This record gives sequence, C-alpha cells and structure tokens, in this order.
Amino acid sequence: MRTWLPFVAAAALAACGSPNLNDKPSAEENPLFDAEKDDSLRKPTDHGPIAFDKAETAAFDANAQYHAWTFALTGAATVSVKTSFGGRGTPDTVAYLYRRAANGSWGSAIAKNDDADASTRWSSITKALGAGEYRVIVKGYTAREVGRFALTVGCAGAGCAPSTPAACLFGATFGDVLGGAGAVRVTNRNTFTAASASTLTALQGAQIVRALHASTHTDVTTVDEAFRAADGGEINLVWIWDQAGARSFVAVEYGAGDNSYGAIFPQDSAEPVALIQDGDLNQCTVKAETCLLGNTYYDLRTSDAFVVEAKVLTASSPLTTLERSQLLAAVRESYAQVQTVAEAFRTVGDGGRINQLQLTDRATSKKLTSYEYSAGDNSYGAIFTAGTTSRAAAIRDGDLYACAVFR
Repeated sequence: MRTWLPFVAAAALAACGSPNLNDKPSAEENPLFDAEKDDSLRKPTDHGPIAFDKAETAAFDANAQYHAWTFALTGAATVSVKTSFGGRGTPDTVAYLYRRAANGSWGSAIAKNDDADASTRWSSITKALGAGEYRVIVKGYTAREVGRFALTVGCAGAGCAPSTPAACLFGATFGDVLGGAGAVRVTNRNTFTAASASTLTALQGAQIVRALHASTHTDVTTVDEAFRAADGGEINLVWIWDQAGARSFVAVEYGAGDNSYGAIFPQDSAEPVALIQDGDLNQCTVKAETCLLGNTYYDLRTSDAFVVEAKVLTASSPLTTLERSQLLAAVRESYAQVQTVAEAFRTVGDGGRINQLQLTDRATSKKLTSYEYSAGDNSYGAIFTAGTTSRAAAIRDGDLYACAVFR
C-alpha cells in the first residue's frame, strides 16, 4: 500500500525563504527511527544502487521528501554515509541506514544521524557492517525543507569489493519464469483456496507456510493462516522444469498488497532456493547447470562418457551393508512404505529384479552407483555417489530428477 505523507503546498514552501539555523524545531517531524513504526511502508523516491565514494544528488520539494539508495557488501567493511551541499540550498537532512532482513524486508533503521554539523545541517553515519544488502534513506528534518543535497557512501575493507554471482537459473523476476525468459519452463500451475487446501500434500503445506514468510506475513505458521493472509485467499503453485540440469522445482506465489510474493523450492524440499518479493527474485542460490548424467536413465546407461559395469540383483544376491542401504533408498523413490530389503525385492516388478550399474565418468573419474527397477511398467530408482548414500539423482518414469552432479 502506498502511504502519502502530508506536505505543505509548493507556494508556501517558497514563501519561507532561506532557513534560519537558530529556528530549528526541537523534534524531527515524521521520524522513521521508531521501533513501533513499520518503516518498510514508507515509499521514498528510489534512486537505486549508489557507487562507493561517488556523490549522488537529489532535491527536497513538495513531491519528494524521502530519497533512498541501496548498496551491498560482500564481507566486513566500515561504511560512512554523508550528506553535503548539492548545488542549491542547505536543507536540514536526516540520514537513516537499514539492512535487508532474511525475509526481504528492510524493517526498522539500524542507525541514524541528523546533526553531523549543526552549522551546515548535514548528516553523517559511520558504522562497521557485515556482508548484506543495505539501504540509505535521506529525509528532511521538517516537511518544509527545500533544496538540493548530495549523498556520498564511503567504504573501507574487504567487503567493499563487488561480488560476481552467477546468474539465477530462473531469471531476474517471477515474470521471467512465467514468460519462459529464463532457462526453465513451466509444466503446470494450479490456484488453491482454503476450500481446496485438503488436496495439498504435507510437503506442499510446509512450502506454502515458508513462502508466506517472504512477505510481511512472518507470523504465519499453518496453511489455514496462509490462506487467510494471502490476497483474495488464493495461493498459486507453479511447477518448473530445468531440462539441462534435470531438476524440478515448485513456486508458491501469492498476492500481498497487490504485489507478487512467495518462494521457489526444489520439488521435494521445503527449503527455498529463491524468494519472490514484489515480483523480483531475490536470494537465488541456483544457477544454470548441465547434469553430468544426462536427462534420462537410458541416456546414462548408454552414454559413451561413462565406463559402465552392469549387474542384475535378486533377493538371493549377496549385498554389502552400504548396498542394502542404497537399494532400499532407491526403492522408496516409488514405494515409500517399504521397510526392508526383502520387502523391496518382493515389491518391485520384473520378477523382483533390480538393475545395478557401477559408473565411472571418463572425464572426471567420478564414480556413481545406480539402482533401477520396474514399477507399474515404468522405470524408477536412484543414483548415488559411489561409497555413500548421498543421492546424485532420482529416476522417475525413466527420466532423471533432482540431479546433484553437474559438468
């Protein structure tokens, strides 16, 4: 929701003339540094990122009394925020510093200064900070401030160096996902309400609750609360497929104040890999990759990139403790209720046979072990890093999913 703050008319401002430094009110008007206020609801004029040690200018007038800039640190650094003469007038400035929280909101200010130099009415903040995203807001001490000012953000320390993160797999905005601009495609989408919530799985419910925390609804703890909090009581689930990476994801998206919020998750996890905030994708941890194993189980077992040793396992086959654990985990990809290896062989199709492959990648010498079986005439199973129960990919209906090893 856009909040408009009261200002006097431009003609009245002009009539005030040059400010008298001795007539400064005893208290700042409309202060932002108030723990009881939700500062994030303020809508300043957004000037975007500010480069370190380069002055940016802005002006106070009847239409713009709050100005914001952002910067990022990649590690520890000492930052100095200073306002100074900007070419016209000497408005009395107040500078506020914010740090973006894990849920994407700015919350309340972490520092403030309005009187670095009472004779010139400029501001200064110096603070040791850690890695993160930060925002500076500069406002007038009163609603009658007019004139230009300059803002400079200085930085000293290793954290001043810019990072060069890999591009997010999904693109820069949620619109990129829906429009196919990223490296992924949408395979299905559904809109849920409280009336259809009973059709959601327990995992989807957990994903919905976590997605609500990407907005201001951090107090949501149940699916019922999530539907009550979302605009219109509607929550969208969007299924996303990454062909090159052999990975599937689900986006949980909803309206919050007529803006798009939510999160993107691996399809089998409630831990987000990207947040949807005001339509943008933030805190993305997934980049475009090419799965080492290909896209299908057929690709894998026929690939010239691997040395393959094949074996057919039955209930009478001798198995090591590790092989028993791997086999049981693979069968649970399709039959979650299976408890023992003996039960696993009785449950799978094709006469209780399970195909084991020992694979060695010719280029990297990476070793993997796969278990594949028939389930309802379809191919299922899992692939593990050799010597471990760490899953490298799942086999579902012949395709590879949840790939975790890349070229």
